[in-house]
Amino acid sequence: MMREYDYIKLDQPEDPDWNIAGELFTRMYSQMNEIGLLLPLCDDGTEKWLKTARNTSGRFGVTILAKDWGKAVGFAHGMIKFLPDYLGGYAVGTITHVYVDDDCRHSGIGKALVNQLEEWFLTKKVHSIELQVITGNPIANEFWKKLGYNEELIQYRKT
Repeated sequence: MMREYDYIKLDQPEDPDWNIAGELFTRMYSQMNEIGLLLPLCDDGTEKWLKTARNTSGRFGVTILAKDWGKAVGFAHGMIKFLPDYLGGYAVGTITHVYVDDDCRHSGIGKALVNQLEEWFLTKKVHSIELQVITGNPIANEFWKKLGYNEELIQYRKT
């Protein structure tokens, strides 16, 4: 029998769980740095992300927190962006972050978080959903392929 986790949509700016989401966000960036992210989080990056996530929550963004017996073990964030006119000007859902603590991976939490993002994007009538994955993260690449996402672009950066 699969374990049940709690999923909380953070849609009120004053919700105290935003701070927990911020802690997970910082942890995620630390791990991404270890596998090859070339743009590190700036000193107050978590606070800046939290401000944007809070301010856009509901209309243009969504953040979902996963809890196991009251302890936060993962989160997901998505936003809506608009393509330029020459690509149709469509609203596109962008999965910006999905993170699950190491000891809770392979439990279905990541898939459930993504499903909730996809459901929210459907209510916003987006044309499609996109995301980026660090090339040094083959586990994430396999995860997204299993969920039906197709590789489309490779991004390069010179520092």
